[in-house]
Amino acid sequence: MSTWTSKPASAGLILSLALVAGCDLAPGMGPASRGKAMTQAALAEGAVVVAMPFGYCIDPRSIRRDFAMAARCDLLGVDGPVAAGQPVAILTAATAAIAQGAATPDPETLAASIEDAQVLQKGVRDGFPMIQVAARRAPVDGLSDRHWRTAFVAGGQIVALALYAPQGSEALGPEGTFLLADAARATREATTVRLPAARARTAN
Repeated sequence: MSTWTSKPASAGLILSLALVAGCDLAPGMGPASRGKAMTQAALAEGAVVVAMPFGYCIDPRSIRRDFAMAARCDLLGVDGPVAAGQPVAILTAATAAIAQGAATPDPETLAASIEDAQVLQKGVRDGFPMIQVAARRAPVDGLSDRHWRTAFVAGGQIVALALYAPQGSEALGPEGTFLLADAARATREATTVRLPAARARTAN
């Protein structure tokens, strides 16, 4: 069961990760040339495998060592899963190393990491902390100034996911938290599968 509260963000603990913000959305990026869908990407030198929900694909041009961006496959112009009914949204993923034994932040800790923006909602979806943030302005033209964020631990990294959508999109409501939870769960599972295989190759 998910519970939600609304309050302004308080200054406080800053997560070791600089949570993804609009400056990473690469505004002039046009549709990718049509090709095979990329639904997973290795970040942090392979420590984390970011995986997207059904119907969303990663834009390979966005990938950096610790960052990747995704959108609905059809809007990227790639041959991916049919995304009928999935809302238009941009998902971003970022990673940063953390101390061994660090735990996934709770919603309060996640909210306290926000600066120069207001936290409108916070809660938990499928075990992952969720906050909705209202920035001073939209990250790029065509997107709402509100977006969802989550963060969790995987592969010895803190992984931060954010979801941006156009004004009026259902992804700005509860549907957005389900999409982020799907991406978080898929990322954690893909990372868990990859790491034992990588260790086995190293041992050999």
